Amino acid sequence: MSSGDPGTREKILHAARTLIEERPEGYVRLSDIGRLAGVSRQAVYLHFSSRAQLLQELADWIDESERVAELLQWAIDAATPAEVLDRITVVHATHRPKVSAVASALDRAILENEDVAHVWRQRLEERGKLAARAIQRASEAGALSPDWTEAEAADFVASLTSFRTWKELTGDYKWSAERYQRTMSRALRETLLIPKARALPGESAGDVG
Repeated sequence: MSSGDPGTREKILHAARTLIEERPEGYVRLSDIGRLAGVSRQAVYLHFSSRAQLLQELADWIDESERVAELLQWAIDAATPAEVLDRITVVHATHRPKVSAVASALDRAILENEDVAHVWRQRLEERGKLAARAIQRASEAGALSPDWTEAEAADFVASLTSFRTWKELTGDYKWSAERYQRTMSRALRETLLIPKARALPGESAGDVG
């Protein structure tokens, strides 16, 4: 838990986000963050005991400012399992670009710092819980394909919509956000749902699968 003046904490988080986004492939030191925020390195440590904690709270702060929890609840509350899966891909396609630099910094630091690896695992667990809720909706509605167990289907959703998959497709292969969202949505629905449950509003069953 961070301590100290909340206003100073906000300045540090703003500075950290700015520097990480400016240096997507570089290492950002806490002293650099403090300098941009107009505070000492010691002040940074007063609020964040380690680089891992700063990265974790920065990612959480961005999620909060972008209202990610509300967006994910919007996805889970969709009328049909097909819409749930579609909305999950919408949220990932629109939110990922906003946290890409910070997520990449976490990803790169995993091998160097066990605390960072723990932070990353926590975020993976949260994404896994979302996938499990989506699959539970499909199972309860009788829409989940009998080829899948709920656990395996949840793993598939989490993997297909992972940050690393998104980064490879939109970065290395230059997919647009629209193409990513459309393709991931269709892949999830066609793979995991029974044929009559795959269509979105406005589509017929014959349009999908």
